[in-house]
Amino acid sequence: MELAMVDDTRWVGAKIEWQRRGRVRLRRLSSADLGLLSQARGATMGRAQIFEAWPKPASVDALMREYPELQLAVEVDQRVVGGLLCQPVRSASAEVLHPWSRREPLVARAEEKRSSGEEVLRGTGAVLLASVSAREAQMALRVGRQLLVQQRGAESTISVVRSVGWRDWSEARGPVSAEAYLQQVHARAVEDARLSVFLDAGYVMRGYWQVGDAIDVMMCWTYRAH
Repeated sequence: MELAMVDDTRWVGAKIEWQRRGRVRLRRLSSADLGLLSQARGATMGRAQIFEAWPKPASVDALMREYPELQLAVEVDQRVVGGLLCQPVRSASAEVLHPWSRREPLVARAEEKRSSGEEVLRGTGAVLLASVSAREAQMALRVGRQLLVQQRGAESTISVVRSVGWRDWSEARGPVSAEAYLQQVHARAVEDARLSVFLDAGYVMRGYWQVGDAIDVMMCWTYRAH
């Protein structure tokens, strides 16, 4: 069955291409890409945009070996500027949280297969260099992850994203609870450099928990054909 594509994209072999402006392209991640990303991140880590924590090399190798078709390189003007990693997990009640609920971080297990239940693609790493604009990052997340969900007939894609604006916002305006801050971000009254990109990409907040003075938020995009 042929699935409807995300608008402004087309599937060409193993490549995902954004056609409107021709600057952003997503394709299957290669070992050479990982080397380039490692060098670039080492040189510009202070300015890299880490939307999802990048896993350790052994975990990346396992993902590349077990699910190579789900690991994407992001190019801008034919230059590798980032990578998106994900893996399939089984859908379960613990993975679909009520808005604003507090939960312990989920532990994704790579061995969980589609036969265990409805498949969910969990983002396990998303890093883009600082030169990538918010619009380009939003397109990469929307096209890359959501098109993979449609292609596989999965239920949804989820990501755990750490807010980068709560502390500064609280320092500027006085103590503000995590829930109050997230409600402001959700209402688009406050811009969060990470969370707002996911919201612009069509994700919704499904839950959060505090990690010290940081907030981790579960973002979810559900394939509406289900």
